[in-house]
Amino acid sequence: MVTGHEYPDLDTRPKVSSALAIHEQLVIHGVRYVPRYEMELHERPVEILALDLAERLQSVGKGVLAIEIVLTEAKLDAIVELAKPGTLIFSQFVDTIFPMIRERLIGKGFRVGTFNGEDKSGLEAFKTRKVDVLIGSSALGTGVDGLQFVCNRLIVNCLPWTSAGYEQLLGRIYRQGSTFHDVEVFIPQVVLQNGADDWSWDRQRLARIH
Repeated sequence: MVTGHEYPDLDTRPKVSSALAIHEQLVIHGVRYVPRYEMELHERPVEILALDLAERLQSVGKGVLAIEIVLTEAKLDAIVELAKPGTLIFSQFVDTIFPMIRERLIGKGFRVGTFNGEDKSGLEAFKTRKVDVLIGSSALGTGVDGLQFVCNRLIVNCLPWTSAGYEQLLGRIYRQGSTFHDVEVFIPQVVLQNGADDWSWDRQRLARIH
């Protein structure tokens, strides 16, 4: 409807693949105002080679949460290395994953707060610098302001499902009024290799968002 063209290759039968294909076109042809920001945005994928995860991933089957838990374990060292006071860590999934990240960060001496659908106690403590790192879920996506004054580093453990969700996440710290000159977004990506071929669930998720 936006372009005036027909798309005979889009399948309208009720399948997940059909929905994804149509959603992709809506994202490409959608219209949204993006203001000019004075700070620069730097998106930095961080590759993590995990040669021994193939069997574990096969054993958990197709459950998305189970897959993300296995991948999070492989990302923990990188997450801790990238974290510093004033860091926001995002995970689309909360169960098991939040405690894993929190425990590892506390073990390294960080003060850690959380913000999700059930526990929002960490937000104000983070904004007043009483905690060093805030672990947040999709509950951060809209209606949360003030992070741009204390945070310019985002680590994305589990990506959102859509480009709109990703843009909303970036908008928590990449927004007008920020006190920083740049915003850094780190995206750990676990990569499995088989000879000359490699495979990454995280790369596929980010490619779908883009």
